[in-house]
Amino acid sequence: MIIRDFQASDLQALVTVFQQAVHELAAGSYTPEQRAAWAPASPDRERWRERLAALATLVADVDGDIAGFIAFTDAGHIDLLYTSPGFARQGVASRLFHEALHRLQTRGVRELSTEASLVARPFFETQGFSTVSEQVVERDGVALTRCLMTRALGTAPDPGTVGRCSFPD
Repeated sequence: MIIRDFQASDLQALVTVFQQAVHELAAGSYTPEQRAAWAPASPDRERWRERLAALATLVADVDGDIAGFIAFTDAGHIDLLYTSPGFARQGVASRLFHEALHRLQTRGVRELSTEASLVARPFFETQGFSTVSEQVVERDGVALTRCLMTRALGTAPDPGTVGRCSFPD
C-alpha cells in the first residue's frame, strides 16, 4: 500500500469509494433513505472537484486501486475519511490518518477536529478523539446523526477519557 497525494485523475475513483463505503459499510448504522441522501446515486462530480480542491487529500493506492482516502484542511479539520469495502479492516484508514497526522504536526497544528459518522466514531475514538457534541444534519430533507470530535495533538488515546455520544435506538 502506498499513501500518496491525490491527483485529478483519481476523482472518479474517490467518488466510487465514497459511494460504496456509505452504501455498504454504513448499512448497519443508517437506513437506506439516509444512505441515499448522504451518497446520492448520481453524485455531483463538479461539487466533488471543488470540495477536494480546497483540501489536502491523500489516497491509499494498492496496486493501482484506490483503497481509501482522507481529506483535511491545513488547520487540522478532517473532512473526509473513507475506505473501499474491499479493503475494510485492513489498516487503510489508520495508515491514511497517521500520514495526515504527521503532515499536520509538521505544520504546527495543535488540535484535530472531525464530524464522525456513527460508523467512523469508533475509529476516531481509538485514535484519541473525544466527542464534543452530537449533531443532527439534514441532507435532502433526511436527518443524519454524527458526532463533532476533537483531539489535541501530542496526546495518546486514553480509553478512560474518550468521549461517547449517546444515540437513540
